[in-house]
Amino acid sequence: MAAARHLPQLQDGWLVDTYYAGPNMAGLRYLYDPANLPYLGDISPIVLYGPKSTGKTSLSISLALRWSRILKERPLYFSTGNTLCKDFAAAIEIDDLASFRTRLRTSKMLLIDDLDPILAKSSLQSELLTTLDHLAASGRPVIVTSSILPAGAKSIVPHLSSRLSGGLSLPLSVPDLPATFSLIEALVTKIDPLLSLDEILSLLSSFSDFKLSAPDLASLVKICHLHRSEDGSIDRTLVISLMLQRLADRTPSLPAIAKCVARCHRVRLVDLRSGSRLAHVVRARGLAILLARRLTPLSLLQIGAYFGGRDHSTILHSYHKTSALLETDTQLACLYRDCLAALLQPSPPV
Repeated sequence: MAAARHLPQLQDGWLVDTYYAGPNMAGLRYLYDPANLPYLGDISPIVLYGPKSTGKTSLSISLALRWSRILKERPLYFSTGNTLCKDFAAAIEIDDLASFRTRLRTSKMLLIDDLDPILAKSSLQSELLTTLDHLAASGRPVIVTSSILPAGAKSIVPHLSSRLSGGLSLPLSVPDLPATFSLIEALVTKIDPLLSLDEILSLLSSFSDFKLSAPDLASLVKICHLHRSEDGSIDRTLVISLMLQRLADRTPSLPAIAKCVARCHRVRLVDLRSGSRLAHVVRARGLAILLARRLTPLSLLQIGAYFGGRDHSTILHSYHKTSALLETDTQLACLYRDCLAALLQPSPPV
């Protein structure tokens, strides 16, 4: 049996009936091909990484269960990164690492959803590395999800990074345009067939500054359904206002972005927002500007006003310069991924 107590509680269930993947995620078709499922052990570990709301959890669990049903293999071991950290700490506290290891290493498949918390625990990483080696020796597959490619995390143990890079790593992203259209069409059919598909599609231009995930698109269709009149028309102004409010609630603020970059770059927040031309400050400020431009709908003038009253052309120049540097500067790219993961992770419960 699977370790059911570790399964995440998702509002709409966790099995994937339909998943719309654009050409940029063609690797998923290979994974889910019934002819390839029996050979997951040969391409293990399988790493699905990307921002939240891209379906990593649902896809990984669905893949594991399909593999199990085809091969009739049990037990499976499912765990989240947070749960694994707690179980490992408890095992150390009561001096019972043997039981902890047995649970993981006797499984026919291991699935760890959200590796990120483990990347802050070097001792658990070493333990996990030994477990992965043990499972690999007998051809048993491992599936891992993460917000970023694990090899890009600064705190990852080198040998674990190498092990996780030795299998198949697939990036997941928010829906591209063809997938967006397919999703909205399916959602309209399911939620309210009386809605005008063309009218909803025309609303998308109002949210061009945001990268809409599948849950965002579902919210858009539900809002349209709730505010549709009897003749089928939609109150566009109200729908746009409600949707922008929803998106704003999940968008990191400029202060949050600046603090995150200042912490990662080890610079003072006051220097980041000042006129300082010191190289390390300029570099950090450029990263903060890039994140602000990509993660918020704010204008160049609004971003410039926050960062010391700079004009829009200065902000645009900094954005393009930092974007180009990400392609060649591996250290900056790692900092970018670390900041992105920190800013996009769900807020802890209050």
